[in-house]
Amino acid sequence: MEQRYYLEFQQSFAKKQKTQYISYFNQWLLLQVRFFIQNSNNLNCQQISYFNQSQNPQISSDQLSVLGINLANCFKLTDLNISFGFNWDGCEMTLVNFASHLSNSNISSLTFSLGLSNFPQINQILLPGLGQNFAKCKNLKILKVDFGGPSSENRGNRIVKNGAYLFFSSIANSNSLTTLKIDLKNNSIGCNSTDAYDFIQSLSQSNIKNLDLILQHNRLKSINQLPKSISKLKKLEVLNLVIGEYYEHYIDDDEVGRCYTNFYKTKNLVDFSFKSTCY
Repeated sequence: MEQRYYLEFQQSFAKKQKTQYISYFNQWLLLQVRFFIQNSNNLNCQQISYFNQSQNPQISSDQLSVLGINLANCFKLTDLNISFGFNWDGCEMTLVNFASHLSNSNISSLTFSLGLSNFPQINQILLPGLGQNFAKCKNLKILKVDFGGPSSENRGNRIVKNGAYLFFSSIANSNSLTTLKIDLKNNSIGCNSTDAYDFIQSLSQSNIKNLDLILQHNRLKSINQLPKSISKLKKLEVLNLVIGEYYEHYIDDDEVGRCYTNFYKTKNLVDFSFKSTCY
């Protein structure tokens, strides 16, 4: 197994590909990161994908820090796709520290997925920590983050409005970020509140031109204030928005219609897609 992966690494380097996808499924493969980084700089590697999908115990905090440091030292790397799988429960600071290393990179496009783990301090530690470190990435133009958790109604540790606000207000400090795609489905941002969209307004002073926001299944009682919050983003040109609730948190069809109409009145929007999946 080890020899085969090592051979695959060498073969891919020999091809001198500009785009390189690597998946690490165990700790041994992580040991090859240094070898990969050294060669990728020489061979103009521009894109890396890291998928940790194993349900076995994950790599340690120190190992993840080494990975972050090495990725940051891959100076030609511009596109990074990081997807964490299972068993990261309670590892908020581990992931925040990993993100802090990326702030020293030349990455312009970052895709970050949290997988299916539970984080007891997701609103207090993980969200503001990730937001602050992503905002420090001086070359970052495109950020895609998947915060969507499992749909089970019994799932704990959901994202609430204040947690979302801490993340978005931190991201707003980025001078380079122009495209933001956030998946927040299956959380609790609404919590039956009628002013659940303050976190969107926190982007009002940002340079975001393209916003893709998935808010399905967030217990949104009302969306009347949603267009008003979106209109605060003065530089926003393209909006892709998805809402939708289960029957116990159903959004009235008339309210959806008014919301859609109000988006047309938003002067700065050049294009928008508003999808309602209420059922």
